[in-house]
Amino acid sequence: MESLALAAGSDLEARGVEDWDSPRALAAIDDVSALIHSETNNAWVDAETGALVADVPHLAKTICCRAVSRSLSNPEALQAEGIGSYSATYANASSDVYLTKSEKNALRKEAGISSGLGVVRLAAPYSTVPPYPDDIETDL
Repeated sequence: MESLALAAGSDLEARGVEDWDSPRALAAIDDVSALIHSETNNAWVDAETGALVADVPHLAKTICCRAVSRSLSNPEALQAEGIGSYSATYANASSDVYLTKSEKNALRKEAGISSGLGVVRLAAPYSTVPPYPDDIETDL
């Protein structure tokens, strides 16, 4: 089966990522690519062949490289750290690769996946204006 990786080691190298050719970096590319395919419902995988389509958006490669770089440079996903009475805040509960909320939103938009929230305008089959008392005929 053909690789479904959305980036290559050379893409990481072009973005200044050190150790771009390490087994860890190449595994991270595969892991992030799998996350992206999952997030986009395999939008860029040909259903018949199982291979990547020819026109994968540049944004998918960019986000893939960004997430891999983040994983390599900050494997613990440390977001903030203190010194007095030491404290640490982590962006992700696990040390695995991850996509940020904004990256997920951008990928979904690029793949044509709606957020699930929208507006539907409905037309009532009858008049929505109540009759005025002067318009009502009474037989008294």
